[in-house]
Amino acid sequence: MSRVTVGMRGIGKLAAHLDLPSVQDFSVLILNNNRGTLETTNAATGTTKGVEAELTWLAMKGLSFTASYTYTDVSLSQAFNPFTNTQAVVYPLYTPKTAGSISADYERALGVATLRAHVDANVVGGQYTSTTDPTLSDKSLIVNGRLALTDIRLPSSGADLQLSLWARNLTDETHVFLKNTNAILGVYGVYNEPRTLGVPRETIIEDYHLSTAYRRPEFEMPPLDPNASDPVVKLFAMYQKRPDAMVAEPLKTADGTPFLAGAFQEIDKTWGSVDAYLIQEVGLSRADILKLRRLYLE
Repeated sequence: MSRVTVGMRGIGKLAAHLDLPSVQDFSVLILNNNRGTLETTNAATGTTKGVEAELTWLAMKGLSFTASYTYTDVSLSQAFNPFTNTQAVVYPLYTPKTAGSISADYERALGVATLRAHVDANVVGGQYTSTTDPTLSDKSLIVNGRLALTDIRLPSSGADLQLSLWARNLTDETHVFLKNTNAILGVYGVYNEPRTLGVPRETIIEDYHLSTAYRRPEFEMPPLDPNASDPVVKLFAMYQKRPDAMVAEPLKTADGTPFLAGAFQEIDKTWGSVDAYLIQEVGLSRADILKLRRLYLE
């Protein structure tokens, strides 16, 4: 491996050649069986060749531009498939031949804070998403951005406060980042995430806890008749007479875990993401989700 720095400030190039004597994690499915089982074996040899180039330009104080390009060529030998007793072709996972990015960063002191802005665009070529399938994923172009006020000193604690607004996939570009071909299903895949605005899960949890201060339990349920014949109504009517019934209780467990965290954990475990849950379980479309974000996010 070699690295050469030449000419203008910030220009760098990297050329690499790597021999892989043993490549692991080739997995195949049992054929002619009603269950899927993965087997790990080794390819005999492999070679990775690549070139990486990066350029950074300091246009002025506080403003810089960066561009990078990577070319990677991975060649793997065939591997023995223990289920078919034949040699099988192995495809390198998630290794596009070409990838590139450009970005701009701006920084300026504002007295009590520092303004920082960043935007980047990332291009990735098609890549294999299965070691046994020659189907390539879609090419992609993703643009991201971030605007932040940092280094805000808090005199009372001595800590620094940072406020930021970010967005991922600003152009709402759509591509299939995982694509495979199946004899029964045909070509199938998984789409990338749509445009995501700057609402981190931590912020959602913080807003969720604000419910304790803003809830009004007296308006959440109409007055109930304690003499009602329905036992459920009588139970809630008795609850309404309790002194603490009109006090909003914190929406968290005794150890401080938000109730909402459990919902997020189950969604991540079952569907992988909130967007996947909304699409697969609730039945919303990507356009519906985008409309909701436009309506409810500032």
